[in-house]
Order: sequence, then structure tokens, then C-alpha cells
Amino acid sequence: MFADRVIASVDGEPFTLQDLRQYVSSLGNKQFSEVESSPELLKKYLNDMLTEHMLNLEAKQASIEVGDGEVKKYIDEIKRLNNLNDQQLISSLSANGTTFDQYLGQVRSDLLRTKLAHQKVRAKIAVSEEDIESYLDEHPKLRPRRGQVHVQQLVFSEQENKQETKQIVEQVRESILQGAKIEEVKQGHYDDLGFVDAKDLRDEFSDIVKKLKVGELSEVISIPQGYVLLRVTEKSKKGEIGEQTKQAIQNDLIEHEFKSKLESYLEELPKKHVVETKI
Repeated sequence: MFADRVIASVDGEPFTLQDLRQYVSSLGNKQFSEVESSPELLKKYLNDMLTEHMLNLEAKQASIEVGDGEVKKYIDEIKRLNNLNDQQLISSLSANGTTFDQYLGQVRSDLLRTKLAHQKVRAKIAVSEEDIESYLDEHPKLRPRRGQVHVQQLVFSEQENKQETKQIVEQVRESILQGAKIEEVKQGHYDDLGFVDAKDLRDEFSDIVKKLKVGELSEVISIPQGYVLLRVTEKSKKGEIGEQTKQAIQNDLIEHEFKSKLESYLEELPKKHVVETKI
């Protein structure tokens, strides 16, 4: 049995050691005994908990809410990406010391903070044509020449059982066709080849790439080292970047600026509240 005590407050609202214990447990990645025995970890998780509380206050003030449908949609996507059913998800959470109700609360809180970050930070970031041109100067392989194609590649090394490896690749291909992002697939090695001349690719790739339509994913390609999936995202006729590449550049620039501005926003957040800590 541990002695509970007040360890912090935000605008006069107290937070106890038990609150911190429950917060750490909801994350499911650390045992509280490990956190409690380390002054650095204890301070880190306390600050994280208080920051989350202040963000929730900001979201409430901005009338930002997260509906049950949004939480369900998020969890359904997690289950799909990890091939889990309801019971398998609950068992996985339990193995990390987290209940399903705690997980629901954490998901809702995460979605709330994401919405808040979008409203307060991301929505205020703009990318100009000059920004895109500067980005292309720094990444010349993204600037196509006449007749080039933009190719994404996913390589799978052959395991001991060749047939099992191919089945895994077939499953990955199907998941991509169903909407999974090729660059986020956990299996295989992803590489964005940028704009290339199809004739410069190895012979078996060149013929396939020439036949692929924009956005089309190849069948599973067998090579001596394993298997490959190829996707053509754009074809250039005039040497100008397509809308897909332009959007990808805008997203990359926004994400880079977003991380910087979000960090500044979080640093300023405690100044808007009266925060006291006792550890």
C-alpha cells in the first residue's frame, strides 16, 4: 500500500500520486514502480500528465469535442492495421497493464489533442509556390524531366520458406489495394525512387513500369533476393511536377513547420495557467 499525496496543481486543481499512477498505467508502456524510482522519469510523466490536462482545458475552451464514432473509427483502424479482433486487442492491452476503458480514454484524449493542434497550429501554416520551388531545389530528384515516371518500391527479402514469404507479400499487396499507405507498411523495405526513366530500371522492372497506369500497383514481382511491389504515382510529359508530388511537398513542408510551431505552443502553454509541482 502506498501513501497518496498531492504532487502538483493546475489553476488550483490538485493532482495526486494516485492520479499519476493511473496516468502512467493508461499509457501501458511503463510500470509505475519503475517511474517512481527514477526522479527524471517521475518528473517527465508528471509534466506530460499536466500538459495533457492543460490541453484538455484549451480544447474545452475552444469547444472542441470528440464523438464516440470518431473513437470507434480510430480503434477499428488500429485493429485493421494490426490484424486484431476485439478480444486480441483487449488481451494485448491487458499484457501491458492497461484496461480497455483506460485505452478508450487515452484514444479520446489523443484525438482531442490532435484536433486542438490542428486548430491552434496546423491550420495557420501556409505554403507558397516559392517554398515549393526551394524544396525542389533541395530535392532535385523530385523534379521530373520529359518522359519520366515517379516510382515507389517495396522490397521483401526472402525468408526460409519462400512460399510463406510470397503469401505475406500477397497479403501486403491486398492491404495496399484496400487503402493502406505503401510507405507505412511495416513489412518490407520501402523506397521512393523519385522520378526515373523506365529504361534505366532493371529489365524486369522497366517493362512493368511502362505498362502501369498512374496510381496502379504491380503484381508481386519475383527477384533472386525475394519479392518486389512497384507503384507508379505520376508520369511526366512536360517536365512539370504533378499535383500528387506538389501535394506531397506541401504536406512535408507543413509537417516540418508544424512540429516547430507545436513545440513553441507547448512551451508557452504553462504560462497561461498557474502550475505548481511538489516533486
